[in-house]
Amino acid sequence: MRPVVLALTVCLLSGGAATAQTPRVCRAATVAEIGAATDRAARRSGLPVAWIAAVMAVESGGRPCAVSRAGAMGLMQLMPATYAHLRPALGLGPDPFQPRDNLWAGAAYLRRMIDRYGFDGGLAAYNAGPGRYDQFLRGRPLPPETTAYVAAVRRRLGLSRTDLAPPTLSPPNPPPTPALDPLTAARRSPLFPPRSTPDSIP
Repeated sequence: MRPVVLALTVCLLSGGAATAQTPRVCRAATVAEIGAATDRAARRSGLPVAWIAAVMAVESGGRPCAVSRAGAMGLMQLMPATYAHLRPALGLGPDPFQPRDNLWAGAAYLRRMIDRYGFDGGLAAYNAGPGRYDQFLRGRPLPPETTAYVAAVRRRLGLSRTDLAPPTLSPPNPPPTPALDPLTAARRSPLFPPRSTPDSIP
């Protein structure tokens, strides 16, 4: 059994900290499907599989249909507004519970938070929201739920209080850039500055 599938099996059996209920319509997913979606999200976001799996375990216990009391959805427990905001840029489908899209959205959002605040700060911002974490940076204490959340993810990764997370991450994988035809490439070259365009074209 592949390591990520084994880890996800433990995750599914052990459950997570979030209290969840099942939405009206949600398709169940196999451990293998969740494992493949986690691998894909890791490749695209540049995050280690273990980080995504740890967050998923704490957020939802590996339950694709989980819904929190606050309305967070799916494996990575994304709020509806967060999923809607990420959807156009990431090319997500309309179903936030679909494991592939939920994991990709969650990993992309987690990567954004870690790039902005560092590892522990990124976890806290993922849980409490970047606005709330900005308030913490200005002196307002974090909610106990958030500090417990960060500690739980660190425990999943085998990190103690004094351990430091890996200092560097691989860059996110951007979508491939389409090849340019020779004429277009020449026009974009510094040797061919763009001509001015009239304000209106008759």
